[in-house]
Amino acid sequence: MLSACAGRGRIPPPEAPPPAFREPSDAIPAELDFALRIDLAKIRGALGETAFDLLRDKSAARDPVTTDALARADTVWVALRPSDRGAIDDSVTIVRGRFGAIDPHRRPEWGPATDLGAGWRRFDRKGKAPRSEPARIYARGDDVLVFVTVAALDSVERRLEQGVLDDHLDPAEKGVLSVDARPRTLGRLATHHFPTVGRLLERSERLRVTADLDGQGLRAELELELGGESEARAVAESLGSVARALGQTRGLGAQIAEGLVIEAVGARAVVRLKLPSEALARVVRCAGGGGCE
Repeated sequence: MLSACAGRGRIPPPEAPPPAFREPSDAIPAELDFALRIDLAKIRGALGETAFDLLRDKSAARDPVTTDALARADTVWVALRPSDRGAIDDSVTIVRGRFGAIDPHRRPEWGPATDLGAGWRRFDRKGKAPRSEPARIYARGDDVLVFVTVAALDSVERRLEQGVLDDHLDPAEKGVLSVDARPRTLGRLATHHFPTVGRLLERSERLRVTADLDGQGLRAELELELGGESEARAVAESLGSVARALGQTRGLGAQIAEGLVIEAVGARAVVRLKLPSEALARVVRCAGGGGCE
């Protein structure tokens, strides 16, 4: 009997479950303070390829695989932790699109794929990655890629590979752009150049933004979640003074101010913006370095 039992060998441990992933924002870890979602396909359709390429060229992505993925993406999510010096070192970038032609292992800096099950693969960078560049890539089939910098590795691994749930930021899945953020870090950074805006952000619990494009131009809504109704009214009044000052300027600033509506709604200060097509084209030129007159 003892001999028979010994011959069976040890029972192998159960296989790890495949990544817990229902929607792209599930890859965003809890400790990152700013997350945005951009519908690149809709922006291409509204602005045209030339304007889109102009904006994409301003991207901070330096990793070749990330750059290639952004060129093929329909939607991108970026979550990050801004540093006090204004750099973007710790981040997670999720892209959804058609990535059948992308294989990180073809590049010398990336190792081979590890099969995680359910169509998921993991690629780890060989050697030490610069802090601001991805140290790991997760791929689901040919339609989703997740780029993770070194500081976020453990958190994303817990979320995707171990299925640990946490209270992470989740930009709304609507419009061409949406933002979900804890704005106090942004407020500290903004204070150096825009003191009034910086102080308002530091007082806020949450910042949410949605924006959409159509043939008439841009419609956007910004919400600052405050501690109570009286504080929301005070912040709305402060934002109103900023808008009035902007309206006294000439050119693009005055045109933006004309489309602003600011009010307090419960414990939220709400800013709504309508920007006609001509003004939006000027904003795109300004963002691309073509002049902001």
